[in-house]
Amino acid sequence: MTTRKTRNRHNPDYTDHIPLLKEFEMGQKTITDLSPYTPSAPDPDNTPRFLLPSPEMQEHAGAFYQVIRNTKFASMEISRLGLYDSVRELCAGIHWESLLHMREDTYRQLTAEFLGSFRLFIPPTGEAHRGYMAFWIADQQYRLTMAQFADILGVPHGATAALPFIHPDRLKAFWRDIGSKHFKLSLLKSTWIRHPTVRYFHMLLAHVVFVKTEPGGLNQTELLFIRYALSPIYGGDDWGMGQVDIASRVALHLHQIARSNSGVYVRCGGLVTTIARRVRVNVGRYVRSRLKDATVLDLAALRSKFSLETIRGNHLWLYYDQQGTSQCFTFPNIHLPPISIDGLRFQFSAAQQAGLEEGAYDGPSAPPSPPTVHTTEAGPSHMHSPPPFPPADSAPSPATRAPDDYGYTFQP
Repeated sequence: MTTRKTRNRHNPDYTDHIPLLKEFEMGQKTITDLSPYTPSAPDPDNTPRFLLPSPEMQEHAGAFYQVIRNTKFASMEISRLGLYDSVRELCAGIHWESLLHMREDTYRQLTAEFLGSFRLFIPPTGEAHRGYMAFWIADQQYRLTMAQFADILGVPHGATAALPFIHPDRLKAFWRDIGSKHFKLSLLKSTWIRHPTVRYFHMLLAHVVFVKTEPGGLNQTELLFIRYALSPIYGGDDWGMGQVDIASRVALHLHQIARSNSGVYVRCGGLVTTIARRVRVNVGRYVRSRLKDATVLDLAALRSKFSLETIRGNHLWLYYDQQGTSQCFTFPNIHLPPISIDGLRFQFSAAQQAGLEEGAYDGPSAPPSPPTVHTTEAGPSHMHSPPPFPPADSAPSPATRAPDDYGYTFQP
């Protein structure tokens, strides 16, 4: 009789006999359908369960989770270029001095919960004091008035969410002061702004305030706020931007992001964290979803945005002159023009551009000549005469007024 071979620790061919289950023991279950194999994208944090009250909000938040990117705030490195004081002056021009010092991390889960549940009400008349926003964070609902939101941002309370109507000829004339190339609102680029102070100020607007999918563009809202920041050199707030409630405009922008389609990058997380801290949310519970990328507009960020080039330790500011020709300007440079209408034109000799010629300025804040002030009587100071400005009463009626950048038309 043949002896049956078995496998154990002494005999590796041995297999234990484990009987199969009977068919009735499997139970009556539906067979799972197979789907084509699709590899999963790596996600170290895994999409979390959002602490939101409805499946719809959770689904909406989940659509944002993977596309959230860091908010980039101002960097003290601009002091190395001699720009810090002048950028601070422009922030003060819109009465938002703290904008230069804001800095918060971005937490993907926190931002996704906020956007997935964000709701905004502003009356059709645009009255800011009647507006409020509501959102959920960590299974708790919050509701803020626009006055409370203004206090969070550190900006004054404005009267209206509506932007003033500015005739296109005035916008075009202002663009000739600060920018190069042909004026067309849908095509304007931040890199076409000549003066480094004004361009960096626009970067703050595009990365912190009106955070966009691709912050390199420039829209009408941002152009109006740049003009508002520069209003002292134009003789005052002649465009009426002082009545605009900044908090309402930022809230409208957040509303636009919250209702956008998924798949585009979202960069407002730093602003959401600022709001969350002020409503006493324990941000630490979201620490696992904190993004670790750079959060500042430092010199490296300027290089990545084609505004700065560094060669053998020399920083070169890249810009287009009024003829649209690419130029460069060495930093730091005693010939950096001050914030004046003449200075915005950013014109020098080749030696001044390279920082080689002495005597034109005593320092970054000393102007080459008394700054030209724009007054209604004297007219604008342009190298070429602009088209005649339309009279003040030529603004379209509320019924025909064009919507703003976000598609809203407020009726006075």
